[in-house]
Amino acid sequence: MRMVTAVLLRRSGGAGTEGEAHLVDELLRSHAVPEHGVERLRVRPAPEGIGLVAFVRAETEPRALISVRALLAAAHAPLHAFGYTVAAVRSGRPLPGSPTDSLTRRAS
Repeated sequence: MRMVTAVLLRRSGGAGTEGEAHLVDELLRSHAVPEHGVERLRVRPAPEGIGLVAFVRAETEPRALISVRALLAAAHAPLHAFGYTVAAVRSGRPLPGSPTDSLTRRAS
C-alpha cells in the first residue's frame, strides 16, 4: 500500500471547513472505482483549502500517483463546481510542516 497526499485549494481563498472536508470526502468516495485502488481516505480542512491523504493499493509510487490523479480527474467537475481546484499531488510522506503533514501524523 502506498500513501499519496494532495492539497485542494479553495478558489475563493482561505481555509476549508470541517463541513467542506466532509463533502469533499463523500464526493471522492462516490467517484472512486476499484481501479483507483483506494483503501482509505483522510480529508481535513487546511489553511488554504482541503488536505487529502489517500492510501492506495499500488505496486509502485508512480502507479499510486496515477491512481489518485485519476480519481481527482474523475471528480474534477463537481470539485470545481464546489469551489476547489487540485493544487498538488505527491507520493510518500508530506513535507514537514505542510498542511497534509498533520493529517498523516494523526492517521498513523
